[in-house]
Amino acid sequence: MIVGSKEAVAFEIGSYAEESPNLRAVDIWLGGVKTTYIDNSAYLPSFLHALEKDLASLSEPALRNHKKVTSSSEARKYLFKSLSKHALRYKIFNLGATTDDLSAFAFTQAESAFIVFRLGLNSKRYVVSIGKQELAETIKNAISACKSA
Repeated sequence: MIVGSKEAVAFEIGSYAEESPNLRAVDIWLGGVKTTYIDNSAYLPSFLHALEKDLASLSEPALRNHKKVTSSSEARKYLFKSLSKHALRYKIFNLGATTDDLSAFAFTQAESAFIVFRLGLNSKRYVVSIGKQELAETIKNAISACKSA
């Protein structure tokens, strides 16, 4: 089952592992890029807890709003300039072993969200623009889908 849009943000929810009801295949797509190309086995208790924290942080303007980031290019520029301790508050999709190879940061401004990410040691950075509400709904629906049988 696919929740969201692979061209923006999507979770492809697969089957449970035979040996454990706490493991489920989950692929995460950002901007058309599959970010779980190494490990897509999600340990659901910690995976869902982290997703719930991400969802809650989207509704906390002080946690995600950045007055200088109002476009995709500004989001990319900000991250290139400073991956300081201040940038860590914008981290998103830090979901355990499933996303060990993903570094992603989300900035919000009014009704928009900008996700800047890179994979592994690759210096290429990608930017995804998505509606803030659409991002929240995608995460919320992914949580529900992961919990279903």
